[in-house]
Amino acid sequence: MKMSDNAKFVTWSVSSILTFLLLALFVVVAAKSFTCSRRWADSGLQTDFKVFGGCRVSKDGVHWIPESSYREIAD
Repeated sequence: MKMSDNAKFVTWSVSSILTFLLLALFVVVAAKSFTCSRRWADSGLQTDFKVFGGCRVSKDGVHWIPESSYREIAD
């Protein structure tokens, strides 16, 4: 069964839009991950970025906390 020209156009349009959205999502996640790493580069802390967890920091690599919850207390 052959697809009509209209069906081919709709299929191509939908797949193009989905491809663009996935590419845009990848770029946004990569940029946020890079920003997280750069923000904490000079702190000596390890960083980790999760899509649903955001930017997290750790001193020992075992216990991770959101960056917004981290506070440095001077002696």
